[in-house]
Amino acid sequence: MSTLFFDTTKSRKQGHFSGLNRVSARLLDAFSEFEFLELKAVHWSSLKRSYVDSASGKAIGTGKASDLFLTPEVFALRERPFSRGWLQRFKGRTACLFFDAIPFFHPEITWPHSVRRFPRWFTDLGNYDHIFFISSHAREEALKVHELTGLPRVEGTVLPMGCDYMNQQPVNNPGEVPVLLNIGILEPRKGQDCLLSVCDRLWLEGFVFKLVFLGRVNPHYGRPLQERINLLRESGRDIEHVEQADDACLAEWHQRASLAIQPSRAEGFGLPVLESLWAGCPVLASDQPGLDSVPGLKGVQVLDEVSEEAIEAALKKLLEQPELLAALRKSIESKELPTWTDSALFVLQELGLSVNS
Repeated sequence: MSTLFFDTTKSRKQGHFSGLNRVSARLLDAFSEFEFLELKAVHWSSLKRSYVDSASGKAIGTGKASDLFLTPEVFALRERPFSRGWLQRFKGRTACLFFDAIPFFHPEITWPHSVRRFPRWFTDLGNYDHIFFISSHAREEALKVHELTGLPRVEGTVLPMGCDYMNQQPVNNPGEVPVLLNIGILEPRKGQDCLLSVCDRLWLEGFVFKLVFLGRVNPHYGRPLQERINLLRESGRDIEHVEQADDACLAEWHQRASLAIQPSRAEGFGLPVLESLWAGCPVLASDQPGLDSVPGLKGVQVLDEVSEEAIEAALKKLLEQPELLAALRKSIESKELPTWTDSALFVLQELGLSVNS
């Protein structure tokens, strides 16, 4: 039996529910379903100069030729001393995920540490046997980085991303007062500045709705957004911000939401869009990479651009004509959406493992 060593070095310590952590958790759960595969969650130990079994604390050594190692985490190898040598000694196949090149293309609104790390991380991708891009857009971004900088060209395959996140699919059942839901870290690239301005004007015009943000605050760029949310709440607006939203919290708000609004300016994939659809919640979103990954995708109204004018026009129309929103919700075909089990099987097959689905 082959063993899949799954890297959880960062996710096991972090309490927030970022997109990276959600992808890691979903894949880990999916791999655990396969009886033909031995799954071991591991984390890096610089003291032992090896990945260690997170359950036992024992170093996993070099593995065997039929074993696999997968890291869904973003890090430069020098951040984990001796890890480059471990990868070279590992006898099985190694793989990593490429999420996006946002730190390269949008350094002005990206975590400074991520910007500084990016060239090293990008170069380190060549130490893995296989690279999985989370979208065709992410793969294209990687090629542009190579062309613009001369950094090594990275090759790999596009991973079909799943969207289910609970054992039982939530049922969307919005209340009488519309609930508008935004999911993701508070930061400029997510377009929440435009959304707040639009909603403030609509409230002044007499529209009645609740606006909910689910996501932590970027400590470098998110504080002004958090302050605007607090000021609107203090002025009596029906607005709420939940910084730590686990799966149960996400499902609860998906059930109550009338519409998810994701006007992001830059994404590697855009997982909240597909997760909302899986939960039966219609979406108003910018044109995100994840929308191209599902043929015949329904239940999403795509914005022409990320601007206050475009968001306001689309949102006002949906609020003024609830039958349009109901039709958008009814058109969702959640059973046709990809699952994380599909994603996990794709990974194993790409890495040469014979599977029995």
